[in-house]
Amino acid sequence: MGVTLLLRPIDAHDKDLLQRFHGRLSSETRYRRFHGAKGALSSRELVYFTEIDQADHVAVVAVRADGEFAAVARIVANGDETAEVAVVVADDARGQGLGAEVVEACVRVYHRERPGQPIFAHVQTDNGGAMRLFVDRLAGEVVRYQDGVAVVRLPDSSS
Repeated sequence: MGVTLLLRPIDAHDKDLLQRFHGRLSSETRYRRFHGAKGALSSRELVYFTEIDQADHVAVVAVRADGEFAAVARIVANGDETAEVAVVVADDARGQGLGAEVVEACVRVYHRERPGQPIFAHVQTDNGGAMRLFVDRLAGEVVRYQDGVAVVRLPDSSS
């Protein structure tokens, strides 16, 4: 990747960092992450995204040398013995493998508590970068397409 980044769990003290990271994302990147237009994160969203248990809701951030976030990946249990993964990488940090690194780190943490539990990504089919990440780089399998979204099952990495 060329740049040294610290991967660590997100925590409740990261609200300002997360809001700044979100604010630096292009409108296209925010649209891709949230599957719709998205302005600033609300106070309630900041609590939801940072005050997590690292068991049912896991999040890993990549932190730059200046202390700012370069990427965030999260996995949230769905309550039906499956989970959903999401990732967003800063516009200026794409194409360096960072998305795969934070997703893989997040999966490792999640599977410590829930080994073998299926994890799915919902990816807009016209999002070439995310499709390459989840299908090619992470060896996920598209299990269905629905309304322009591919549902990709990540391989079991807990064994």
